[in-house]
Amino acid sequence: MAPWSVDPRTQRPMKPHTAAPPALTLAFLVGLGGPLRAQLPTTPADRWNRAAMEWVELLDSEDFAAAGARVDPAVPDGAMDAPALEQIWTQVSAQLG
Repeated sequence: MAPWSVDPRTQRPMKPHTAAPPALTLAFLVGLGGPLRAQLPTTPADRWNRAAMEWVELLDSEDFAAAGARVDPAVPDGAMDAPALEQIWTQVSAQLG
């Protein structure tokens, strides 16, 4: 392969893509000092997604009282309390399998 190639769109010479030498890659990995630690979600969307998944897991484990306790107080009484959530979850589970 030639050291230079031609961009087919512009017909201009371009350098070939080269990978980092293995020694450089290894030196970078050793320089990290070990595995990276797990990080908690930092964006508001990640926190909301995690909270939503925890709520669905409560429903899936049939802990409707705990799931109802997490519902916003602005929701009208009885709309999403434990009996209502149990009924909703039963219907959703029956439809989705």
